[in-house]
Amino acid sequence: MKVGSLKKLVGPVVAALLLAGCGQQSSTELQVNAAKVVGGTPVSSEDFKHVVGLVRNGRIFCSGSLIESKKILTAGHCVTNFEIDTREAFEKLFDDVMEEVRAGLAGQDISVFNNASLPQKRELFKAALRRVIRNDAKAIKVYVGSSAAGGLETGLDVVADVDLSEGGLAYMEASVLKFTNLALPEDFTVEYSASFDYAHMTLKTTLPAVTPVPVISADEHADNVLLGQDVRVVGFGLKVDGRFVTSARSIVKELEDKIAAELDVDKKKQLQTELAKEKALYRAFLTLYFMSGNKNMVDLKLENYHHMEITLTKKGSPLAGACSGDSGGPALVKLHNGEWRQLGVVVTVDYCGNKTNVSPQFR
Repeated sequence: MKVGSLKKLVGPVVAALLLAGCGQQSSTELQVNAAKVVGGTPVSSEDFKHVVGLVRNGRIFCSGSLIESKKILTAGHCVTNFEIDTREAFEKLFDDVMEEVRAGLAGQDISVFNNASLPQKRELFKAALRRVIRNDAKAIKVYVGSSAAGGLETGLDVVADVDLSEGGLAYMEASVLKFTNLALPEDFTVEYSASFDYAHMTLKTTLPAVTPVPVISADEHADNVLLGQDVRVVGFGLKVDGRFVTSARSIVKELEDKIAAELDVDKKKQLQTELAKEKALYRAFLTLYFMSGNKNMVDLKLENYHHMEITLTKKGSPLAGACSGDSGGPALVKLHNGEWRQLGVVVTVDYCGNKTNVSPQFR
């Protein structure tokens, strides 16, 4: 998940190193924030088997959970990138959509689209975008197990279809249309909401030796969900906020440049001492980064709960919670009878390990 003031979430684990921070942090600030490194407990391959990894290009990039025999629940932004944040990304997606527009014309010339009215063009474009999203998402593979550090896995080719929530589709449509000449004023007013950040993946076959854990029903919710209670988050995410890694790396580079330019011997020695400390901190963050990618769990407190969003926190220090790659994983509650139910889908964080936001789910 993207962190800090960034609203949305990142898919691939490796993307965490590319996140832009909100200004370079000092060494002292980094050391204080190091307390926010995500805590958690490794999950064995036999526990919470219904929590799966979503795989692209041989790496786990998101989490999900089996809620029915052939249905996985995950975050909407895991099956399609809600954030079109580079020109290259937009152009690639636009080209794919226009190819799908042509395919949808069933042999007719593209002039049929070009000569259509604006409402007709928008509907053709939206329908093509939905097909592109679905086709791309069906290429996601599913990993069952606890994984090893790094999250390098092949996964199973078992995804038959993907359904994004209607709210998620509307958000995606508006996010793309506003960069085209098909935009209308309302496209610029559609805002992200955790309430629609979920998707269902239908499987071709059942996952071997995996028992589903369903989402909570209204009756179960009434008797088993209270503010302040424990909620267990399980996922394959990072163990450190990615911006700590990039900030520490920037500080090391800055000190190295200062040392190279410094002529005063005593000042150079002071800078070298400072550099040694910063390098140690950077290595510590980097170690946590490369240790990420295996299944972990952490118990958080239910701080806020309504139909639009659930907020989870861990009081005290060190803090703990979700991070990039935990997106799509479940927030679980244990019923009085000892059975687990899924309360919602992990979608966003305010700094890794600080506050975890969840999209509510009900039967």
